[in-house]
Amino acid sequence: MSNGYIKLKIELQETGIMRTIVVPQHMTLTDLHYAVQAVMGWEDAHLWHFMDKRRDGIIYELPHEDDFNPFSKRLTIDASKVSLRKVFPERGAKLLYEYDFGDGWEHRITRMTDPKEAGIACVKAVGPDGIEDFGGQWRLADFIEKMKTDPDCEEYDDIREWAGLDSLDELNDYLYGVTVEKKTNELRRALSHVKDIEKIEGSDMAPMTEEEKANVLGNLFAVAVSERIWKIIAEALRNGGSCEFDDPDKDISEFLLTFFEGLKVKDGRSSLLHTEPSHLTVLPQWVEMYKTHGKKWDMLHEQYDILENYAASSVNLYGAVSVEELHEIVLHYDPNCVVHSDEMLRILSTRAASSPGLPFRIEENLLISNEKFPFDIEGVEKNVKMLRKEQSRHPRWYPGNRSELFKYEDLDSFETTPESKRVEFLLHTISNIGEIYDEMEVLAGIYHLLVMSMETEVIYEILLKQKMIPNLTKKTKLTLFEAIDDWGEVVHMPFLNGNTIKSANEYQSKMQKEQKVGRNEPCPCGSGKKYKHCCARK
Repeated sequence: MSNGYIKLKIELQETGIMRTIVVPQHMTLTDLHYAVQAVMGWEDAHLWHFMDKRRDGIIYELPHEDDFNPFSKRLTIDASKVSLRKVFPERGAKLLYEYDFGDGWEHRITRMTDPKEAGIACVKAVGPDGIEDFGGQWRLADFIEKMKTDPDCEEYDDIREWAGLDSLDELNDYLYGVTVEKKTNELRRALSHVKDIEKIEGSDMAPMTEEEKANVLGNLFAVAVSERIWKIIAEALRNGGSCEFDDPDKDISEFLLTFFEGLKVKDGRSSLLHTEPSHLTVLPQWVEMYKTHGKKWDMLHEQYDILENYAASSVNLYGAVSVEELHEIVLHYDPNCVVHSDEMLRILSTRAASSPGLPFRIEENLLISNEKFPFDIEGVEKNVKMLRKEQSRHPRWYPGNRSELFKYEDLDSFETTPESKRVEFLLHTISNIGEIYDEMEVLAGIYHLLVMSMETEVIYEILLKQKMIPNLTKKTKLTLFEAIDDWGEVVHMPFLNGNTIKSANEYQSKMQKEQKVGRNEPCPCGSGKKYKHCCARK
């Protein structure tokens, strides 16, 4: 049975641009217009309509002043009076959405398989946004193709300047900067007037049983809020409808305010009271639901929290993983997992977009570590591509069990080895360490830099600059360098797909022996050099 949400694929014809969104099915076609405008990057500056070709080309639009569509004499129906469930009754149902009758931007909208989770989100985004008054979809398609292959093409110099894409950075951001997180945020802003939970209390959902209503609400909480946010909401539900919580940075209050503003209902209202300490009040109806269904809600949230643990641990260990790879990692430890990769993308995209403090972001279907690839460093896309290329040359290393994997969720946690103990011992012998940072903080700093494949000399310079260690004598520095080098050999590296340098070298040697590579053949390490000029020298 549907949970009150439907999944729609929106394709801008002839361009390859596509978005997949999840929205409440009680929404109207006018609301869908706002949704398309948001995820496609339009500015709502022109006329528009929907057309149902299966029903003699019925037109859905907002009524004109003379109640007459100047562009068609077909039957016209007020789009604000038609819900999505009526025009998308089943999977495969289609509508045509046309925007700007001059340029003629045609979007094909298709209902997909119903999502199992609830919550407004963009779950897939392919291609850049549209450009207003550009001249139509064929011209835009040609522009995108040429800019990807030849950014300096003189044919479009004036167009780039007109569109505000003068610099290469601006062009690359336009071509490759669309993410599901950005589109989810834009979609939610555009649909802020749509009440997600209206289907629970509104007349449209009256036929639903109390258990079905509770399932919808439980799914929404499980998908949309992280573990620490859910603890606050659950405490309020257990305590009769309210609770207090610490929020020194105000990030929790900001999230809850946005979240609960989207959950207003016809017969009541959720509210946040900004007092000191912060205070949350929820609907009495929800408190009653929790008394009966709370255990189920808690279990569902725990399952999604575990998926978040998998995602956070995996990106911290490997730097970046695709959703399909994350699915393989989950199955490695939990063979009976029934959550498929597309559901994982849906859940994690929603959480990444709505929950503060997650250590990863999602671009297309790739989970990327915010720690190893922060937003503000140059060449992030290039570095991620290099990482992925290097990873493909090595079999994935898996920690011994799920608990060992989840240790990587803590960025300051690392495996204790004889090599790390030696570095720790040397730090202990260095005077003046501990005035600003203690030895374990310095040790964790060295570990982070090793994981990011920093050279030992660079690591030392960074430690000096951050005043984590004092200037060392030549002898002490040499001893510390040797210890750090030895530790670096056994640290699990993202670019080695979780392997250590030592184990990766052993694997390459084994493969070379098994393959019996000829001296003039390409080296199996993937460098592109001949074997005699590469690994044969090692």
